[in-house]
Amino acid sequence: MTKGESSLRPQCTVGKEGSLSGTGLHTGLAVSLTIKPAPPGTGIVFQRTDADGLPLIRADVSSIMETRRSTTLGRNGVQVKTVEHLLAAIWALGLDNVSIHLDGPEVPAFDGSALTFVETLLELGVKHQDIGVMTHTLSSPLCLALDDAYILALPTDGGLSFTYVAEFPHPLIGMQRFDLMLDPECFAREIAPARTFGFLEEVQELYANDLARGASLQNRMQIRWDANRGSQNQPQSQCRVRKKSCGTIKTG
Repeated sequence: MTKGESSLRPQCTVGKEGSLSGTGLHTGLAVSLTIKPAPPGTGIVFQRTDADGLPLIRADVSSIMETRRSTTLGRNGVQVKTVEHLLAAIWALGLDNVSIHLDGPEVPAFDGSALTFVETLLELGVKHQDIGVMTHTLSSPLCLALDDAYILALPTDGGLSFTYVAEFPHPLIGMQRFDLMLDPECFAREIAPARTFGFLEEVQELYANDLARGASLQNRMQIRWDANRGSQNQPQSQCRVRKKSCGTIKTG
């Protein structure tokens, strides 16, 4: 894969401060979170206001501590769990500099999707800053594959196009494919509402590994392995692959 054209655009942050409160999916702890504007060059930074020294954790690859069932960022023993929905919303809306203050170890789950974060960020607005940032386009296709799933990114005239294909050995899911042209409107409409899902048979294993302590039918979709296609538990069409697409976008 090689870079295509490069261009300079203004860096962006949120237009004002806003706060949210909820429960962490895996810790089950109540958390208050505040999204704040940040100066040019800051990047996306988490700050644990409940920890000694108010430590900062940058949202970049070097901060990744764990990717089992969710993404955990950390620095010097302080962590922030389940960051993927918030980071996907920030990236999809074109924000470069955001300071996120939270008084607990996990980003709230809300309904298990990125929709609450998108709605909040749109309400806060986007502020263009005085310093620019270089952006690059693809000049050739980029394909990533793992086991029975692959992601294909294609260069286009209008932006970034994603194709996500995944296969789950379940009668209600099976193989799913999702194609999208990624822009803020598409993300808000097609990706952000996709909810976290899980299998009922995995609950005890998750509890044994100290996971899903805050999970409920309000923040995740529950699927039974013995469900058939006529079951009332049938998930929204393509919801699974759309959810996985959201997790991919956070890494942009």
